[in-house]
Amino acid sequence: MKYFFYIVFIFLSSCSGYNFHYQENPFASHGIKTVAIPAFLNKSLVPNISALMTERISTVFSQETPIKIYSGNSDRADATLIGIITSSDRRNDFYKTDTTTLIGKEFSPELSKRREFYAPSVTSYELTLSLILIKRPTQEDLKLIDSDYKKYLDKHPRVIFSTSQTLSGSYTRVLNPSDSPDGGGAVNSTKNKEVFNKSLDSLATDAATNFKETVLNAF
Repeated sequence: MKYFFYIVFIFLSSCSGYNFHYQENPFASHGIKTVAIPAFLNKSLVPNISALMTERISTVFSQETPIKIYSGNSDRADATLIGIITSSDRRNDFYKTDTTTLIGKEFSPELSKRREFYAPSVTSYELTLSLILIKRPTQEDLKLIDSDYKKYLDKHPRVIFSTSQTLSGSYTRVLNPSDSPDGGGAVNSTKNKEVFNKSLDSLATDAATNFKETVLNAF
């Protein structure tokens, strides 16, 4: 009978619908059992993206490893994960129009006296997320991380890893006509903000997945 249960266990383990997850500490050989994750530094054109990215990456650490996580800076942590989010400094370079829609009198009677024009309908954007895991960083280390010398951090004796990933997202704008104060176009701006935020949420999830696959699983 025990062999029967053993065979069933092996069968279920091999089925795609059954995943037996064994958590391991990928940084155990570096003496890291606890990690502090302060809010990521946001140097991009997207406000409030820091909290979203920090939360997603922290969740991956918590769910995929047995490492104890401290939110914010902590002297008790063996290492600190520094995150830096950057983008183009120019708004016109950051938001790129992929598709346009012709706006004319067929779109709205109000425009019958104006010349037709093209409005952006699909917009893409790009962010860069840099992640550095460093053992007990000093103030000098933190200044080095947030400088032009960041690209040399992989040679730092206490840096466990230093990696960057490019994150590309896009969203389709809402272009409802507005022939009156109650027209659909009256809330275009609000709806577009919601669509953009959903795109950022998806982008943060992709960043966390990529971090898990390219960093955590690589150790």
